[in-house]
Amino acid sequence: MDYTPISPFQRPLTCAHLTDAAGPEPLPEPMPELDKWALFRELTVARDAFGVSSRELTVLQALLSFHPSATLGRGPMVVFPSNRAICERLNGMACSTMRRHLSRLVDAGLLIRRDSPNGKRYVRRGAAVPTAFGFDLSPLPRMSARILSAADAAREAERALRAQRETVSLMRRDLAALLALADAHGVPDAPLADLCLLTAKALRRKLTVEMLDEIQAELTAAIDGIQRRLAPVIAADSGSSDAQNEQHQQRTDIDHSVPVQQIVENPAQDRTLLCLTENCPSLATFNPEPIQSWPDLHAAADRLCASMGIDRPAWEEARQRMGATHASVAVVSMLERFSEIRSPGAYLRALAKRAMEGRFDGAGMIAALAKRRACLLS
Repeated sequence: MDYTPISPFQRPLTCAHLTDAAGPEPLPEPMPELDKWALFRELTVARDAFGVSSRELTVLQALLSFHPSATLGRGPMVVFPSNRAICERLNGMACSTMRRHLSRLVDAGLLIRRDSPNGKRYVRRGAAVPTAFGFDLSPLPRMSARILSAADAAREAERALRAQRETVSLMRRDLAALLALADAHGVPDAPLADLCLLTAKALRRKLTVEMLDEIQAELTAAIDGIQRRLAPVIAADSGSSDAQNEQHQQRTDIDHSVPVQQIVENPAQDRTLLCLTENCPSLATFNPEPIQSWPDLHAAADRLCASMGIDRPAWEEARQRMGATHASVAVVSMLERFSEIRSPGAYLRALAKRAMEGRFDGAGMIAALAKRRACLLS
């Protein structure tokens, strides 16, 4: 008479064993054969939902490698390797560690133990239907729908977390730029500067969505507060910028046929400098004083770097590799296209590298500004 044992050989009885003894759920019919490695990869993504670690999944991977078929769902589902064979396939993992991981897989419902009367693992082939004693892999195809659903949920949660990190990172960058602008106009705010620094440090760690939500709320309040404090300054700068723009528009005696390449040969060319500043109206917003000389442009670019999120090392490297004039032209040109540049610091480093290779064209950047400005005014 066939009998399904309740208690595993020489192991304490648990509630999970009683559930197994009641008999596993039958596989749904028709049950498609599932690629065992594809299903395992999905389980790896969804491991947190089943409470198993990557080390425990490594043990499950070894057991799957003993299954002769590439698919699960049809045919024998019990594998019966010895502990020694499993540990060898796990690159020499300690037997006690391997057994502990196996117990966790059983507790999670991903494996069922089918122990023989003497506790050994083997297959008895004499009968019409071979009987195998070992580890039953049938829970995997039975739970395939849950595994796939949990994997999709895990991927969606990861996407949401990544998007939240990007949002917080962008907000921190905006706060840093606003603080630099406020400091330049005599409106310093040390507590918010500390918040900016602490946020940068926090983003180096692994944060949960809840932690990111808290940081985002703090940054939102900080940005709103500094923008309110800067409102009078922005209004004053806007009026000054309008006056300067009107003056620029009234100048009709500028000879735009002067080769912009003269910036390379003679940085003191006033007409070239005027061509640059005329075609970069955004510069007046951040630098209300008129740019009358190349040293004025160098100083303005130096102040712009902080507002644009370009760190000091990147700016100094650009000045060393490109020269103060070319580096200033690059920064001012980037300001006019700031919304199109994802990482100003990295972009400036790339321009500096091109300058070292002899491939930087400062004249071309000014010409592009002039063309862009002409299109906007047409």
